[in-house]
Amino acid sequence: MPEKALKLRLITPAFMEDKGQGPKIVSFFAKRARGAMARHVIQNRVTDLDGVRDFSTDGYVYQPELSTDDRPVFVRPYPSS
Repeated sequence: MPEKALKLRLITPAFMEDKGQGPKIVSFFAKRARGAMARHVIQNRVTDLDGVRDFSTDGYVYQPELSTDDRPVFVRPYPSS
């Protein structure tokens, strides 16, 4: 796996939308959120997990009860049309 070749800790955030029936990943929104997270990490020179958890763009909020250290979960209400 490429992750092992890096010999670094890999953090894989998950971005979910909540329509009221519980949070679910919506691939279209998750892709945009991953780009926003990359921008957040670069602009804020994030070097630790706390910096990742501070992400709050587009209404996403860190959810500690759904997260692990290697998979922080961010949830926002489903955007209305």
